[in-house]
Amino acid sequence: MAPLPKIRSEPIAALAADLRFSARAATIREIERAAALAGEIEPDAGYPLEWVVFRVTGYRPDAVSDDVVEGAELLQDLSALVERLSESAKLRLDECPEGSRTLDELADDLGVSRKTVDRWRRGGLVARRVRAETKHPRLVVTPGARASFAARSGESIERAVETTRISDAESAKIIRRARRYADRFRCNRNQAAKRLAERFGRSHEGVRLLLERHDAAEREREGGRPIFDPPRRSTGRARTAALRAFCRGEDWDGIAEAMGEPNAAKARVKRIVLGARTRLVRRIDLDGPASADFESDGFVRALLDEPVVRAVSERVTAHASLAAQLEAARAAPSIDAGSERSLATAMHLLRWRAARAIASIDGPVGRATDLDRVETDLRWAGLLRSALIESQRGTVIKALDSACGEVESLGPGEALSAWRDALTLVGRVIDRASPFRGAKLAAAVSVAMGPVAAKLQADRASQARQLLSAQPSVDVLRLRPSVFWRPTLTPPARVGASEVLAMRWGLDGSPPCTLDELATRLGVTRIRAAVIEREELRRWSGLDRRDRRDSHGREDRDGQEDRERGRESRDRGG
Repeated sequence: MAPLPKIRSEPIAALAADLRFSARAATIREIERAAALAGEIEPDAGYPLEWVVFRVTGYRPDAVSDDVVEGAELLQDLSALVERLSESAKLRLDECPEGSRTLDELADDLGVSRKTVDRWRRGGLVARRVRAETKHPRLVVTPGARASFAARSGESIERAVETTRISDAESAKIIRRARRYADRFRCNRNQAAKRLAERFGRSHEGVRLLLERHDAAEREREGGRPIFDPPRRSTGRARTAALRAFCRGEDWDGIAEAMGEPNAAKARVKRIVLGARTRLVRRIDLDGPASADFESDGFVRALLDEPVVRAVSERVTAHASLAAQLEAARAAPSIDAGSERSLATAMHLLRWRAARAIASIDGPVGRATDLDRVETDLRWAGLLRSALIESQRGTVIKALDSACGEVESLGPGEALSAWRDALTLVGRVIDRASPFRGAKLAAAVSVAMGPVAAKLQADRASQARQLLSAQPSVDVLRLRPSVFWRPTLTPPARVGASEVLAMRWGLDGSPPCTLDELATRLGVTRIRAAVIEREELRRWSGLDRRDRRDSHGREDRDGQEDRERGRESRDRGG
């Protein structure tokens, strides 16, 4: 069974989330109202959100919204909304009107393909998910939904019905030409299908499926000759390599090479990267305190516009050594209660917003813009979290000093381990402490540090005081601004050297920004902003170290390319 379709309009998605908690009888009434409403929508008109909510639920919202939903978008979202409500209510087949047909039965009745019916669903043909004798839910279309769609899109139905199926003779021509494209031009199945669809006046998907069925039959037949190689399933190692190459700024060809599939289609590589990014954000534990105010746009706007929240990177510092960190912790001033509350509330808001966006992603692959928004929110939340950790370093150092005199009296390894474990513990306290009760974090941190200090005092071996300035830094505060240890959320080591990347990651005194926001700040298109970001990533993430040299004794890229051309010439015997 296909996953639930995505609701494109954010207001309708919020409505669907709210209706999940309705009683079953109310949900069934809402299904009927939404299906009836779809029959009244004109694709070219606009509809106020307040009116849509009233028509679906029967209640007028208390807060009046200025949102207007376009008719074409509303038709698609109403179909997705009905499916979600049907799934929530566990609708049964016997609860649908008499004459309801499954999608396959409807396709047979009209003499069209199942793909055509699926396209109609995206155009406003409302289907309901029902529980039947089969293991998985089934999609059915009621007579009313079929009639209302026919009244609105009768011409589309007539064109689909009149379209002739591909004859056996035409299929043979397509297959012969596809084999020629594969042998002569090295086309993959998708590329060949696109060219053949234009040549024969057929749909791209129809030709692709024809070639797929032909190859599947040839593989089962002894001595068969399939045209194209079977699609490769990406392994976990290939997905990890693709994501790492993406984070280094590699182009799509470079990512495909890192995956071990140098000839992989660009669309396949993009999908693998998006899938890897989706899996990573879904694994992050974002549970934490939340407030009803998070639903208010005015509250969110005011909170995220506070100077202490927007300039959070100025509160996060890095030190060259552990000794420098300990010294800074002893001299660190305490944070005022208002700033601490704003930082903590904003952090939990961004985590909550990211969790909500992640939950709305349908299927294994999210859209690039949705993932970009989620990752940007988590980067900002990571900076806020780091600022809160830094604000508690004074409390941490006092607890550790009380246990062992001074942390520097420990050996380098013990001191480093104690400091790192303490900061990790503080991060966990911050993740769970509620900023809505008025209590300061220092109290919760002091309580949490009690057992840690006691254990350290009991386990500490008497060692001579040792100089720790050469000890590697626990650099979790600047280069690792969050314990969300994920490649897409951790900036390259030299991100601060690039003005563009500093803007993107929020290390220039302003919050992290999405790709669209970066394009606005640079005054370029989104595509151009993406190109600039990739170039900067390649420049500063270390990707070009093997082929970039500067005035400090490193060779330039032209020299590297000359050497590569020389090797290729020798390999050819030239």
